[in-house]
Amino acid sequence: MIRLQMRLRGAAEELFRAMQEQLNVSQKELVLDAFALMHFATQEIAGGKKIGSYDPQAKEFSAITTPSLEAFSARAALGQASGHSARAAAMRAAARSSG
Repeated sequence: MIRLQMRLRGAAEELFRAMQEQLNVSQKELVLDAFALMHFATQEIAGGKKIGSYDPQAKEFSAITTPSLEAFSARAALGQASGHSARAAAMRAAARSSG
């Protein structure tokens, strides 16, 4: 079991509260949803994909990234370039963390 305790102040606190209100969810639900989205993003990036938003009217794709996803993407690309499967490595890491 993991117990998280954190303090958010300033803009981070405002953003958290605004998202919580907009989605009408508890703090726990918001954190779990964010965790699920990051998990999806890392799985997709491990497979060489980009995460983003597509505007069908403008036919434009906007990539979404964070510093941690950028670093993960670079590591995944290096793993793929050296013949290691980043997806397999991510799956092994997920299996270790769930077992």
